[in-house]
Amino acid sequence: MKSNIIRVDVNCGLANRIRVVDCFLDLAHRHDRQIILYWHRDYSLYCAFEDLFEIPGRVVKIVSYDLLHSRLHRYLRRFQLRVLGMLYSKVYRQCDIEKLAAEQRYECILNDRNPYIDTVTRLYIPERPYSHLTPIKELREKIDAFSAQFDKNVIGIHIRRGDNYQSINVSSLDLFIARINDEIARNGKVSFFLATDDRAVEKELVDLFSGRIFVREKISLERSDPKGLQDALIDLYCLARTQKILGSFHSSFSEEAALLGMIPLEIVQ
Repeated sequence: MKSNIIRVDVNCGLANRIRVVDCFLDLAHRHDRQIILYWHRDYSLYCAFEDLFEIPGRVVKIVSYDLLHSRLHRYLRRFQLRVLGMLYSKVYRQCDIEKLAAEQRYECILNDRNPYIDTVTRLYIPERPYSHLTPIKELREKIDAFSAQFDKNVIGIHIRRGDNYQSINVSSLDLFIARINDEIARNGKVSFFLATDDRAVEKELVDLFSGRIFVREKISLERSDPKGLQDALIDLYCLARTQKILGSFHSSFSEEAALLGMIPLEIVQ
């Protein structure tokens, strides 16, 4: 007997998590299923789901453990993956979801008696991405207030740094500067909203393109600080309200911001 519950375990950073939640919320709405969401707070994202989003109606339970300070985090994760196979009819891991996505099918998940999803990859892109996810009121107000100053000439820029070495190596700051100059040459009225996790990059671009760069003052850039994750979500939604995004290579944040706003994304490389 199949269950109407789909267990969805998300991990890694903000954009990786929310794209999986977005996809399976859409699946739950389309096929009358409910979601048990596993959203653990760890070194990659130390923030409760409820501090970012309103709880969707299809989510009947959120399981969240504080794993940031646990030295056993990696061992607990390995142990969990072994145990899951004994508890659930089918555990869909990253490779399984990628295969189903490539084949454009998901009936097996709906037909499984007790499915458990453990991935950072979408099964598919909904017709209306992120229509079932709503930031909490405090964050919505900040998004609306800041993006109210955007006009039709504002382009979003997302420069990913931190530990994303592929992005650093491929989407260099010099290439972003060259693309900004190209846009200015094309449109003298153009301005830019910059979202980055590197304060030095932010300062350099603001100084170089004085008067053309919008930046939000952030409380924190740390993934271990819930306020930093709230700032990141605000930036993502503000990027989505620009005309297009100049984004970073191998960055799900750039990809999801463009998808959220249904706007063009150009990877700077």
